[in-house]
Amino acid sequence: MRIIAMLAVLAILGFTPTAFAQLSEQELDFYPAFPTDKNEVTAIISLTTGTPCEKVESQGHELDGNNLSINVRIVPPPPDTSCAQVVTQHVLEQDIGRLEAGTYAVQLYVDGTPRASATLHVSADDVAILSTGKYTDDQGDINLVGEVQNVADHPVKLVQIGVLFFEEDDGALVKEQKKIYTMMALIMPNRTSGFSLGLGSDLQDNAYSVNITSFSVEDKPVERGLMLVVEPALGSDGYGVVGGHVLNRADHDATQVKVVCAIYDDDGNVVDSIFGYTNPDTIPPRQTAPFSILTHSKISQGFTTSCNAESIELAIEEVQVVPEFSAIDAVVVAGASLAAVLAVNRLRNKL
Repeated sequence: MRIIAMLAVLAILGFTPTAFAQLSEQELDFYPAFPTDKNEVTAIISLTTGTPCEKVESQGHELDGNNLSINVRIVPPPPDTSCAQVVTQHVLEQDIGRLEAGTYAVQLYVDGTPRASATLHVSADDVAILSTGKYTDDQGDINLVGEVQNVADHPVKLVQIGVLFFEEDDGALVKEQKKIYTMMALIMPNRTSGFSLGLGSDLQDNAYSVNITSFSVEDKPVERGLMLVVEPALGSDGYGVVGGHVLNRADHDATQVKVVCAIYDDDGNVVDSIFGYTNPDTIPPRQTAPFSILTHSKISQGFTTSCNAESIELAIEEVQVVPEFSAIDAVVVAGASLAAVLAVNRLRNKL
């Protein structure tokens, strides 16, 4: 169990020697958001207290059939401790492990008291939905975005995603269903792809659920040969710039070379899904071609990327990310928010 304490200085009310604020907010999420029975599941627990002097510790979890209990406790500071009344967010990662396919009722207990609940759906598919989110583009349109991962040991293609939108006043009544495909036509084992769906004004505020509706297994041999080097940066106008180059390691041309990236903000939330082509889009053997893709909206400086590439003839072989800042600079710039990004990156690297 790793604990990340992030100080959100929302209000400083002064110092008090013995009185400490109690737990005020809690949130329970999972990574992947919609896992399969092949994923290692991690619960992400966010707890807000009124002082940094209180600590939050995991007490493990219990699985009884399809009921999952997660337990944490609040550790008060020693008596007569002077502490600023500063709203403090504690983020804990609880490793759950692999779960059999099914629907799980999850309950979070804080000091033995139920504080938050959630429903976790685990599928038996070869494709997991890692995360979903929304962003608003420059035209004011809202888009639903996310990232999926191939958790099988074989390539998959034509991955279709279904999105159910529910009536605003009834979370059980389906209003509309949309279907979209991932931006990558073929996803290699352990690789990912982003997806994006524009929302009309009638669906922008509705609750939704996402699932994999169909995919095909690629039964023909797939040649790997693309090396992707990603260099994310923040442009002077506030937009994210995902640049870099693609190297063709094969002994023949790679045509229509495409780069697909899911974009995460400095809190680890997926906020965009972008794609573009190298220039030129045909890369001769042992040659490289650059690419540069802008995010659809302005973004925070600490954003991260999850990118892959493909061509008509070749699949991705290797991905390298070149950070814009040094590690020390990144800590200074991003501060406590960097901890959240590192936490999510560790989770993604485990899958």
